[in-house]
Parts: sequence; C-alpha cells; structure tokens
Amino acid sequence: MQLPTDTSRDISRPLGPGPIVIVGRPHSGTRMFARLCLDNGIFLGADLADGFLDSMGWYQRFVVPLMTSRYFPNWTDDTGDGGLSLLCAERFADAWNSYWAEAKAESAWGWKFCETLFVMPLVKRLFPRARFLHVIRDARDVCLSDSGFFQLTGSHGDPLAWNPPIIDGHRPTYLEFCTALTFGRAGIAEWKGIDLRDRRLLTDNRFLIQAQSWISCVSRAREYGRGLSSDYREVRYEDFCRTPEVEAKAILAFAGVAASPEYGPVVPSIRQDRIEKWRRARLTLREQRDLANATALAAPLLEELGYLGEM
Repeated sequence: MQLPTDTSRDISRPLGPGPIVIVGRPHSGTRMFARLCLDNGIFLGADLADGFLDSMGWYQRFVVPLMTSRYFPNWTDDTGDGGLSLLCAERFADAWNSYWAEAKAESAWGWKFCETLFVMPLVKRLFPRARFLHVIRDARDVCLSDSGFFQLTGSHGDPLAWNPPIIDGHRPTYLEFCTALTFGRAGIAEWKGIDLRDRRLLTDNRFLIQAQSWISCVSRAREYGRGLSSDYREVRYEDFCRTPEVEAKAILAFAGVAASPEYGPVVPSIRQDRIEKWRRARLTLREQRDLANATALAAPLLEELGYLGEM
C-alpha cells in the first residue's frame, strides 16, 4: 500500500517508534488508558473529542468510511482495480491532517479509538511499527454500561457531530456503522429472531445484542493480534484497576515510554466500584433473563479470558 504524498506533513518519515493505538470494545474503560498515555507525555491527537479522548480524524475520516465500505470485513479488493488501496490512501491523508493539525511532531504518539481494532491490518500496512493495546473488560459489565442503551440499542439517529465523508455518493450513517461493528458486516436487519428495527425487541434483548457486539470486537482484535507478536498486547480493565502501578509501568514500556525513575508513572484515578457491577445490579426479571442470555452467549470467550473462573 502506497502512502499518499499530498499531506501537509512528511508522512514518509517515521515519527518516533511508531504509533501506540488503543483499541477495544467501546465501554471497556479505554478512556482510562488514554488518560494514562496523555498524562505520561504521549501525544494522542490535536483533534481529541471532549470527554471521550478519541481522535476524531481516525474515527470519522478513516475507520467509519472503511468499515462501511464494500471491502469490510475481509480487506480484499475482489475486483482487482486497486480500489481498496486508493480508498485507504485517501482516507489516511484526511485523517492524518485532522490528527496533527498544527501540532508539532512528538517522539511518542498514537491515538485512541476503540473500533480501530477492525482496521488493524490496514493501520499496520501504513505504519509497520504500530503497536496495539487491546483493552478487554468483562462482557457482563460492558452489557450493563449505560443500562445497555448505546450504539445499536441506543438512538439510531446520527450523533450531533457525525460527519464522515461521502463515499461513492453516500454518507455512512451511524446505524450502518453500529451494525457493522456488532455483527461484522453491515446490512443486518434480523438476528436470532430479533427484528433490529423493532424498538421494543431491541430494548428487551439489549444485553444480548451488546454481548454479540462484545464478542465481535474482542474476537476480531484477538484474531488480528495473533499475527502481530510483540506489537500486540492485551490488558484486562479489571487487572489495571486492581494493580494500577504495575500495569501502568508495563503499558508505558510497551508504548516505548519510560516512567519517571523517581516517581514512577502518572496513574489516573481508579474506581474499584466499576469492577463486577453486574453482581450488584438491580434488574427486573426480564432484564435478568436478558443478562443470563447474554452471559450464555459470551460464556466461551469469557471463560477463555479467565472471567468465569473468577466467579
């Protein structure tokens, strides 16, 4: 894949050791890890979304257009016309300019946007020295975040700041994007007998749908990560909350940043009460059934990640 040359900055010149990219299922605590990076001198973009710490350029100018394109999820150009490379180069140039804006080059840099996990192979082609920090959180707590009403089970309208580029005469919708990240492809209207356009059914099965999204995100990142060797690292949100300084030092070392020998890393505020919220949640009988179905769906991966053994 050829890097574009029409940007305001020399992108053919490597910057530092390569980007550190924070990925994971949304609502898995990635903001805490972004804060860790920022507080320890890692540049995460001139275009950070307030509160979320996402790079808006990598989010809406790169990831969304590619995930809603005909090349997702296999990242192959079936027609052989070079369309994927052209689209990727165009979207990269756009995201790159948004990400840097007028900022100066930093020795340590990267970005946080959870769904970058779906384009990890493309990012690795653009930046051979890229490293990916995959944040994983117990699916049961992820399902209960915002009471389960977010992304596909939340509002289907485009968010206020939604502005991805028009590709082939079409601007991707937020619904298309959420469907793609939940099921690995866009255009899904029904799943397990659930009409995804029926608000009542979405509400009654929201934990189950969130579990499917968790499986889709976590599995895809781990699949890509297996081929990246030491350039991929998994960290469980719960482990960071329990031993923050130990995990912080390891994460910064992975990012190529040395913690202060005198004071150690700057560790963000940690809240232990965010762990295992599902045990303390007050749910209706319908919600209990929904969470039980969600847990059953996610059980194989939860067990593989060591969560069920902690019950």
